[in-house]
Parts: sequence; structure tokens; C-alpha cells
Amino acid sequence: MDYMSVREARDNLYRLVGWMKRQNKTSLSLSTESATGKKNINNEAICLVASQILTISRGANKNTASRTNSEKEDGKTTLGKTKDKLTIDKRKAPMKPKAIVQFLLKQSYYINYPCYRLYLSLQGQLSQDKIVIYQMAKVGSTTIWKSLEARSLDSPVYHVHTLKHQQISKAIKKDKANFSKQRFIYPETVHSEYLRRQLDKGIGTPWNVITLVRDPVAQRLSSFFQILEGEQRLGRDYMDKMEEAGESKVLQEIIARFYQKRVNNPKRKHPFEWFNKEFKHNLEFDIFSESAFAGENYRIYNTDMARILLLKLEALNDSHQSAFQEFLGIEKFSLVQANIGKTKRYRKLYKRFLREVNLPVEYLDKIYRTDLVRYFYTASEIEQFYQRWRTH
Repeated sequence: MDYMSVREARDNLYRLVGWMKRQNKTSLSLSTESATGKKNINNEAICLVASQILTISRGANKNTASRTNSEKEDGKTTLGKTKDKLTIDKRKAPMKPKAIVQFLLKQSYYINYPCYRLYLSLQGQLSQDKIVIYQMAKVGSTTIWKSLEARSLDSPVYHVHTLKHQQISKAIKKDKANFSKQRFIYPETVHSEYLRRQLDKGIGTPWNVITLVRDPVAQRLSSFFQILEGEQRLGRDYMDKMEEAGESKVLQEIIARFYQKRVNNPKRKHPFEWFNKEFKHNLEFDIFSESAFAGENYRIYNTDMARILLLKLEALNDSHQSAFQEFLGIEKFSLVQANIGKTKRYRKLYKRFLREVNLPVEYLDKIYRTDLVRYFYTASEIEQFYQRWRTH
């Protein structure tokens, strides 16, 4: 497995703390100059500062503001900024951590990834309870994730689509290969790797798992477009292409690709098989062995490894407050909308795609006429889905 060792990251941090103490300096530049005059990134300084600030920025230090004044009185160092370089300077007022983190963690994958992993490890030591949003892609999970983070809960919140070793390794390699271009790693990748390690060691306190279902055709269309965005940079490359060839021609290319990848691909599994591949395999819970969920908006399952909240996306606006009050004891839970296709930079193209894609009845039957769908949705709900894609 191509996993980063959190022990190595932690040992490095301790070593760097000792190294800084030996320097006996009030400031430390984040760049160094070699004998040839070439400036290089001081990875030791960046890794140390990024680790410290990442902890602060993600809420592990909830009393930062109250401690700042006492630290000034004690003469301890705070973060400051000069015109050309970032320094640790006890004479300067603290900077906003978010801006510093964004700069520091863009410098190198080998800084970004271990710092994030170290933070998750330290966070996990502070709380045995875990809230894990674990579901297939494009079912509204980012909205749940951002809504829970906005509450600043005591329990850490994780967001993952997979906990399978092979899929995690692929995601790690992809993030590493793309870092020089995109300058970030997906939190879901690091969360998955961290939680996979917890599973391999054995879960102590059962997790609080949140999962969702959505009209499987809508999920498949949305998922296709998000993947296409990553490959083609929709809204940029495609805008240029539309100016040259025309929007209609580009749209037909996208629709043809959807047919090739999703409609006429015999290797493509049903979206709801995710519950068998992920839940059943990793949480040892066969959701389809339980009584049918159809007719309900949410349900709580209790297993040896997890308490599980199942939500229906189509009913989320009506059920979220009662569901989260019952599951986590959160009063007046509010939703923070996020990662919605119709608000993204490719939104115009996506809206037209939804209007013009013509899904054959045979394809709709293949998706909807299954026990997998009937477990989650009533006959009337399924018929509404049919009508949407026949007449949209």
C-alpha cells in the first residue's frame, strides 16, 4: 500500500521542534539561499509551521483567541509576515491562519499530505467518537459534511466515498500525480486512508455513520459530469471548444460519451451496488437484509461497528432537522448547500445536458426495475423518476 506513515510524520514534527529550539532564533525564514544564490524552499520550516497552523485552522485549538493574549504577555512567539517572507516573530500580531495554510500547503505534496495526516491523527486522539459521512458520490454528502463542520462539533467529521484498499491507493497516486497542477489533495482521500487504518486495527467505539441515497439516474448523470469536469476542465476548455465548434456540437459529443461510458457499457454496475461493495464489505452490514426502507425519509440502524443514519436526498429538506436531532442530538440543524452541479462553472452546459439527453426506456428499466431500487423507493416514487426522464 502506498500509504503515508503517520508515525513518520509525527516523529518528524518532534524532531523539527527540537531543531527549532536549538536554533534559538526569534524568526525563521521559509526560504533558504544556497551557495550559488538560488533560493530553495525550507521544507523543515514549512512543515512545522503548516502543522501548527493546520491544527489551529481546523478547530483543534478552540481557545486560541483567549490564549493569544497570555502568550504575548509570556513573550511566546506568534506568526507574523514581512514584505518578502513569512516569519515566526514574537513581535508581530497573529495572522489569519487560513491564508497562511493556503500558501504553505501548496508548496509540496510531501508537505501537504503528511501535515493533513498528522492533524487527523492528533484529532483522533482527542476524541474517540467519529462522525463518518460514507456514501456513493453525488448524493448530497458534501452539503451534510459542510453543515456538520459549521456546527464546530466536539467529534471529528470525516467524508469518504470508499474504504477499500485498492480504491484508496488509486486515489492517493492520482492526488500525488496531479499535485503540481492542482496544488491540493482531496480531503476525502486522506480521510479514507486514515479511516481504513482504523478499520484494519479494529474499531473501538462504534462510528456514527451517515449515508444517503438518491434517484439512481440523477446520481449517475451528476457523477458523470463531475468526472468529466476533472478530465476536461468544463467551463474553460469546453468554453473555448464551444466558441470554435458551437455549443450544440460540443453537447452532442458529451451526450455520446455518456452513452458510451454509462448507458451502453455492460461493465457498469448499478449505483446501489455501492452498498454491497462498501457497507457490506467494510462495515459488515448488509442493509438489504433489513426491512425495506421505501416509504421512509430516514432511518437509524444499530450495528456492532456503527450507528448508521440513512437519509433520502429527495426528502432531505423536510427531514434533516428531525433526523439529526434523533441521531446526534443536534437541535435546529441547518443545511449549508455545497457541491451542487447547477451552481458550478459548467452549470449552463449541465442544465442543457439534462434537458437534451434522451434516455431510452430500456436503460430506465435496467436501473429502476430492480430490487435494489425498490428497497429504497416506493412504486409511486419510482414512477415519478420515470416521468422526469421521459418528459424532461
